[in-house]
Amino acid sequence: MPIEVKFVEAGIGMGVWSGDITADEIMNATRDANRIMKEHGFDTFVFVIDGREMTSVPFKISTLKWAASKTQTIAYLIVSSSLSANLAVKLAEPFTPQSFEFHQSIDSALAQARRLVKDRQLIS
Repeated sequence: MPIEVKFVEAGIGMGVWSGDITADEIMNATRDANRIMKEHGFDTFVFVIDGREMTSVPFKISTLKWAASKTQTIAYLIVSSSLSANLAVKLAEPFTPQSFEFHQSIDSALAQARRLVKDRQLIS
């Protein structure tokens, strides 16, 4: 599966994106993230996208808007050097309530995710 979704720690989920990503895979990953995080007791969470192995992402704003509207994610922290990922996010961001941030490494993204979880008091 080109998008593997997993629970990282309290308030933080992650999707590992690899290869060519389709709109259907984004929708399925959104459902999986919501389910997995809810199973761990979190309705609201930060989501890290590891897109270092991703080769392309669809430029369908409607798909990205749908995914953002179907989750209680407060922020997407993206690790990717893909030009297509950067462009897709820049196009979708004005239409979504979540913030998007790009990071150079997984460690940087996870450190920021932990700060956001603490600042938003997602855990006690």
